[in-house]
Amino acid sequence: MIQTAICLRQEKVFNLIYGAGKWKYLMISGLDKHNNNILHLAAKLAPPNRLAQISGAALQMQKELQWYKEVESIVDPSYKLDLNHDGEKPSELFTNSHKQLMEEAEKWTKGIAHSSTVVGALIITIMFTAAFTVHTQDSGYPIFLHKKAFKVFITADAVSLFAALLRHDDSLLCYSYNNA
Repeated sequence: MIQTAICLRQEKVFNLIYGAGKWKYLMISGLDKHNNNILHLAAKLAPPNRLAQISGAALQMQKELQWYKEVESIVDPSYKLDLNHDGEKPSELFTNSHKQLMEEAEKWTKGIAHSSTVVGALIITIMFTAAFTVHTQDSGYPIFLHKKAFKVFITADAVSLFAALLRHDDSLLCYSYNNA
């Protein structure tokens, strides 16, 4: 029964059974017909209907990892080394069965990072524009254009913008290089 609860990601049933006292050790020590212990079962990918309850591949992957770690925390450490009929340890089974979800999570995360970068660039553009605009003038030129302090401010602002852009490009190049 606990094996089914683990496979179907039924957390409430799992917690109820695990809280059953001395019988819980008998229930968690069983093997299925493929020689999988409960940690192997937790390492398998959740059913699609359970994954669909969480939006975003990265969040799905996080939930899967949390579930695996939860089951791992209650089993005897020797369970981590047990091999099933396919010769896989639970951690290997987790890695193999979650490979596609991991790739989707990586794409999803890169997409979010790209979108955030675009939004950040737009915000910075507006911020720099607002920094030079004075509300009481009609000409569009800064009132303090000929003041030395304003020229220092403009220069420092421009240098910081270009430094940030260069740093951002460096981080993207390093990120691309690490993924190649």
